[in-house]
Amino acid sequence: MKKATTWEKFVDFWAVCWDFQSHQDATGKPLFINDWQSFRERAAAGKKSQLALTAETQYDRPGKYQVAARVTDVFGNDGIATVDVDVK
Repeated sequence: MKKATTWEKFVDFWAVCWDFQSHQDATGKPLFINDWQSFRERAAAGKKSQLALTAETQYDRPGKYQVAARVTDVFGNDGIATVDVDVK
């Protein structure tokens, strides 16, 4: 913990669902579908562990989308955050 100087050091895995509102189970509950993901890789001898901290996509058509990101930290805690985007 003393070596962690930024919040990024605590992220173990994160994923993005680019169209969260369109995926639902039989009861209408939203389903998170991994469209993109990045894992912290275990460092090899002399090599730093890499974790992508940015993700991008292009939508096929304009419209309103709800993007969801799921993050799991190095302690196993996870959470989801959503944001609405308007693609022109």
